[in-house]
Amino acid sequence: MKKKSISIIYPRGETISNFLTLPFIKNLSENFEINIVVYSKEHLNLYKDSLKLINSVSVIQPRKKLVLIDLCHHLLDLSHNIWINTKASNDRLIIKMNQSIMIFDKIKSTLLLFFARIFANKKGLFFLETFNEFVNYKLNYEDYIEDHFRQYNPTIVFNTSHIHNFNSLNWIYSAKRRKIKTATFIFSWDNITSQGRIIPKYDYLFTWNNETKNLISKFYPQMSYDKIFVTGTPQFDTYFINDDKPLNRVEFCNLYGLNSEKPIFYYTTGMAHHMPGEPIIVKNILEYLENFPFENRPQLLLRIYPKDFTDRFKPLLGLNNLFIQDTFWEQKALLPTPKAKYILRESLRNVDLGINIASTITLELLMFNKPVINIAYTPTYNRDIRIEEELFIQERKIYTEKQLRYLDFVDNKKWYSFEHYKQVTESGCIELCYSFKELQNKLFEFKQIKPDKNKVKNLFDIKFSNTLDGKSYNRIASKLIEIVN
Repeated sequence: MKKKSISIIYPRGETISNFLTLPFIKNLSENFEINIVVYSKEHLNLYKDSLKLINSVSVIQPRKKLVLIDLCHHLLDLSHNIWINTKASNDRLIIKMNQSIMIFDKIKSTLLLFFARIFANKKGLFFLETFNEFVNYKLNYEDYIEDHFRQYNPTIVFNTSHIHNFNSLNWIYSAKRRKIKTATFIFSWDNITSQGRIIPKYDYLFTWNNETKNLISKFYPQMSYDKIFVTGTPQFDTYFINDDKPLNRVEFCNLYGLNSEKPIFYYTTGMAHHMPGEPIIVKNILEYLENFPFENRPQLLLRIYPKDFTDRFKPLLGLNNLFIQDTFWEQKALLPTPKAKYILRESLRNVDLGINIASTITLELLMFNKPVINIAYTPTYNRDIRIEEELFIQERKIYTEKQLRYLDFVDNKKWYSFEHYKQVTESGCIELCYSFKELQNKLFEFKQIKPDKNKVKNLFDIKFSNTLDGKSYNRIASKLIEIVN
């Protein structure tokens, strides 16, 4: 009997590392003829074993710019953010509004916000969503997409990330126009409260946990509850599958020139355009480490956020006790290579302490029973000190003056009250530092910081709903098969 066909859309690099893995593709290939759609064929050779099981590879072509469609999309997104009224969505709204520099952009943003407030209610959102779909059905027609669907006749189209949908929107609208079933994966734990409207409406959703499932049901009452599946995320599957040889402490330290007998502090940075002041935090930590006795002085391993394309940490290069980690991402393609996940896993296994600002890596460190310090303050610059002046100059290239004048924007404390992170903050699993003095004390006493296993379990029950078993890819593949049978 001929297999049914599935089209899988990979709108960005991270989705390839989640869903082009051999276990996921192998599971699907037993029931489907698989046709994939990628934003670029570059680096697909990293997944050559998976490609052997795939029928065809298509490339997403540059999207036609249609002013009316883009305006509808932005208006719907803004109205949704205003309507859900979460701390995260309000912050996102303010950041967007404060990014405008040119007069024309400021006027456009102000007008969009005015109309968005009018439509920020259930009836208004329903109207915008209906109008948005109508406009896309009528105007957003791409011949090469229609040719793909005619040729392969998929039973279902799976978009591997709803949030990176700029590249995939035309494909999903085309599938809906043809009455093809559509499904997508909610990419991250904060997306429902912070990343705008799920556009367009999908038939099926896959998500991390029950908490997110309930939020989707709250904000999208038209979505059938039994078509939202809690599967976990393949992002962490590799942590629970022993398919690569673990590195011992010496082997890991040799990668970066670290001393295996000294403590390793692991600072993982956040998004440059969201978290000002991190270079100063790193500099201050490095200076404080000089107070430890040399024979037991901690080393700082710095993992710069892979999508940070700025030079904001460049002035720190060469400072004592600083070791920069290669993340093994193909940065141009925003693609974590298979080695990237392996190195991150081995880092989490071998470091002695994790430090970050409200990062998902907090959860990952806790998976490996590592103590975590979360930074909840924004440092100031002393521009009389040369290196701080250099760091100041680098950061001013990233933000607008309007953003920097907005106090909440430069307040790293705000992240800990955001809906997705608040339970982490209140869990008792992490150490929160509201000043550099508090951070100094915690660094000095780092050996006394030990995660409480019961508290971690309670937190993980909420954030992962019993899915940390290395089988998220299997649950998603099984559900896709079940949907079409």
